[in-house]
Amino acid sequence: MSSYTIDQLTAAMNAPVVHPTESRRSKQIALNRFALAKELAGLSTEVELKSPSYATSEHTVRRFKTDSKEEVMGRNGKVVRIAINKKTREVNMSTPSNWTEEGILLFKEKFDTGFAPPSPTSSPKRAPKKLSMEAKAEAKAAKMEAKAAKMEAKAAKMEAKAAKMEAKAEAKAAKMEAKAAKMEAKAEAKAAKVEAKAAKVEAKAAKVEAKAAESLEKEMQRRSKFDSKLSGK
Repeated sequence: MSSYTIDQLTAAMNAPVVHPTESRRSKQIALNRFALAKELAGLSTEVELKSPSYATSEHTVRRFKTDSKEEVMGRNGKVVRIAINKKTREVNMSTPSNWTEEGILLFKEKFDTGFAPPSPTSSPKRAPKKLSMEAKAEAKAAKMEAKAAKMEAKAAKMEAKAAKMEAKAEAKAAKMEAKAAKMEAKAEAKAAKVEAKAAKVEAKAAKVEAKAAESLEKEMQRRSKFDSKLSGK
């Protein structure tokens, strides 16, 4: 015979269950299902359980589905429902008297960590784990290391930017120097051209001067010859 009373089993099935946030081991689930099936085996299927009422303003009532999205049927041939508290996210069976043994097993498997009569007081909240000094030091060191890496990356970025600006300035200076050299070469070429032109003009002037001197000498010789001819008469 079962070691639990009907009142204890009723209280267990009506007890709020926190919606799961972590995966459960298959071995533990199998043990829980076996324990619940063992306890329910000694009860009559005609036991009427008290059906709690859940206000829709505080709870969200939904159809109960398995992980494979299959709806679970109740004793009356209709889909059973669950009530989820909007604030605490606690899950309860709606109208537990309509739930079959298989449905209860599926409910406990999905939402509970094990089957046991609930205690009258709410389960104590777990105190947040305090980090050890070593863990704090490691976290602080990791934070400082990340900050140093960030600063190093920033410095590398600034250095790259400075190198880029320097290269740009050097390229601009080289361009200006090349332009100046080109202008200087052009000026020198122009000066050489002007000098060559001046030399040409000077040579032409010398040639003209030489020709004029030759003409003058011929004219003087002609006059001298004419004067000598006049004196001979």
